[in-house]
Amino acid sequence: MPEAPRSAGADVARKAASAPSADAVEPKTFPHPASEAPLGAGAGVVATPAPHVPPDLQCEPGNYPWDHWQRKALAAGVAPELADLGRAVMREAYQHDWDKRLKMLCGWNDHGRCIIQQALHCPAVVRQRWQRMLDTDGYRGERDPQTGEWKSWP
Repeated sequence: MPEAPRSAGADVARKAASAPSADAVEPKTFPHPASEAPLGAGAGVVATPAPHVPPDLQCEPGNYPWDHWQRKALAAGVAPELADLGRAVMREAYQHDWDKRLKMLCGWNDHGRCIIQQALHCPAVVRQRWQRMLDTDGYRGERDPQTGEWKSWP
């Protein structure tokens, strides 16, 4: 006897129920800097929701989201100097109001879970990317090596 056709909704529900949790999935590829990131949904590209970044954080010193992230990263085994760099990137992304895509690369869309995994699996790549983000203030410009003057990029 032929099998009854299934509805698309039932297929989606079945896949969602059998999928591992977000915490259990290790990233297969890592996001690229904003200049290389996809701008929206298209063929093979899944649109990612904008990160939730509170407009006005009112926290006690040592109790900001980047402080919590640093403690989680250290507990997960991220090297202390890399955890310091990650904390700085999360903080600057918020305080300097970097582009939404950069904020996602800095952990604002998932409370930093993905960037902890990245730091554990590819520390050299992550260190280089985070340092570049800090050096360029979120890919906005850089200091002239001779004069030390800040030059904004167009």
